[in-house]
Parts: sequence; C-alpha cells; structure tokens
Amino acid sequence: MHHCKTAGVDGLIIPDISMEDREDIFMSAKDMGVDIVPMVAPTSRERIGKLVEMGSGFVYCVSSTGVTGPRGNFDESILDFLKEVKFQSRIPTAVGFGINNKSQIIYLKPHCDGIIIGSALVKKMIDCENSPKLIGNIKEYMSNMRAALDR
Repeated sequence: MHHCKTAGVDGLIIPDISMEDREDIFMSAKDMGVDIVPMVAPTSRERIGKLVEMGSGFVYCVSSTGVTGPRGNFDESILDFLKEVKFQSRIPTAVGFGINNKSQIIYLKPHCDGIIIGSALVKKMIDCENSPKLIGNIKEYMSNMRAALDR
C-alpha cells in the first residue's frame, strides 16, 4: 500500500478478494489512507453487510450478473438490491456495470449516490481510435451522460 500512496492512488477496487484476505488488505490500506472500495453484486445479498463493513470511499454496486459491457436494460430487482445496499452501508453507493445511456442513468440515479460508466466509455474510445474526433466524441458522450445526472 505504501507504493499506492506514494504514487497518488486514492483508492483501489479489488474484484474477487477473498473474505480471508480482506482484513489484512483493508487494514494496510486504512493505515496508508488508501480507500478499498468494496464490490457487491445482486448475487451477494446475504453477504452485503459483511462485504461493506470495512470498505471506504464508496460501495461499487454491480448492476447485473454476467460479463461487463453495455446493457439494454436492467432487471427490476436492481432497485431493491440498491435499496438494501444503501440500508446496510455507511458509505456512499455507486452503481455500474453496463450503464451506457441517459435513460439508464435517469432510472438508477434516485437509488444510488453515483453512477459508474466504464465499458461504454472504453468502447467509444476504441470506436474512435486514431481519429482526430476522439476527444470531441468522448466529451460529447460524457456531457450527455452528465446532463442526465443533472436532470
């Protein structure tokens, strides 16, 4: 964790960290002032409290099961899941995993503290690779997503 702190890292997301390894890593990070962002998925409902108890920064709420990438829509049970995570967490919650358009942001934003856009942004970058329009297209896309948050 010392190297993370000296490099300016504020926080880490460590997918699939085992329950056995969590405490040592979380304590080391806490000592160095580095957040460890816990991840919770719809399949981890029974373990939400345990998963978020030592986390810091925010909770990454995985919106759906399966591989990451743009989704057309989300199962309605996502709202109950987000409500349960917020109830059990003392830190902000952010939802990600497949979010790629304004209607999804508008649907999810009342139920979380933040929205994470990852794969859709990477896809936009790949689609515009080596194009002089890359920066403009990314700015436009993110401005549109931000506008959905500001509604």
